[in-house]
Amino acid sequence: MNNNPKISIIVPVYNVEQYLTHCIDSILNQSFADFELLLIDDGSKDKSGAICDEYAAKDSRIRVFHKENGGVSPARNIGLDNAKGDWITFVDGDDLLLPKALTNIMEVVENDDADLYIFDYLSNSRPVKLNLGQMMTTDMFARLLLLYKIQSSPWAKVYKAKTLNGLRFNTSLRIGEDWLFNFEFAMMNRDNIRIIHEDSCIYDYINREGSAMQSRKIKDKYLQLNRIAIPVVENLLSGKMDKEVQAFKAINIFQPNWKSGSAPSKEEDEILMSIQLNEDFSPKLLLSYIHLLRRNRTIAHAYFYYHMWKSRFHNMLR
Repeated sequence: MNNNPKISIIVPVYNVEQYLTHCIDSILNQSFADFELLLIDDGSKDKSGAICDEYAAKDSRIRVFHKENGGVSPARNIGLDNAKGDWITFVDGDDLLLPKALTNIMEVVENDDADLYIFDYLSNSRPVKLNLGQMMTTDMFARLLLLYKIQSSPWAKVYKAKTLNGLRFNTSLRIGEDWLFNFEFAMMNRDNIRIIHEDSCIYDYINREGSAMQSRKIKDKYLQLNRIAIPVVENLLSGKMDKEVQAFKAINIFQPNWKSGSAPSKEEDEILMSIQLNEDFSPKLLLSYIHLLRRNRTIAHAYFYYHMWKSRFHNMLR
């Protein structure tokens, strides 16, 4: 076992026996070999834990940690607590690293002195180009996160281990824990951090039906994200980017209602009406749209798009 690998790959594992071998093989088949693979079995009820142990018995670069089920954040944190690499990346147990991904990563990190590298990726084998430009300021990264204009998952990203400085995933959140992790990583080190986007694809994200994002409880999870994340965000920003923070609040209510077609709760109504945004995404527009979903989804969509484009057209004429 190498006690000083170049990169640590952390894989949280939970009930993914039908996908796990493909995931692990995609990592072990990399041409770059100076890595460690940390498999965190989060109390799987299927054969996932046994599969992890079988691989570890054959390859000394693999370490397996078994724990009671507690969610993806505690699992990733165990990986962070035990990682020995100079660099850290994450892979979900049902996704894949693309061939030569580690080679591409190491070529980049050895030529640039950055703290966070963001790569393009595939979604169900289709390329997703981020079109971000190469250099990114921390404020630019924070703004993109707040407006949900960048993928917030920790996969397809590479973190300098020493810059993490003890940062861990929030274990209270059931959605957005990766969003908050990335936001804190950037803004806690905002004066000293360098962020680089690389346009090569290193990862294949497999979007499967029946995921946690389809859950009826998704609305409660987004409300929880607002309650926990907003105080942290406002403290780190010290009053800056107020419009983006307010947009973040609204999107977290608007997005699950849009997906589910359900009407907002009284708490959601109150939060929406308390948000002051620009005309394109006004609380009144969002609230009217959501309430129309009670009657007819098609009418609701037509109402929203009509008023949004009307506002944009007026802005163009100014």
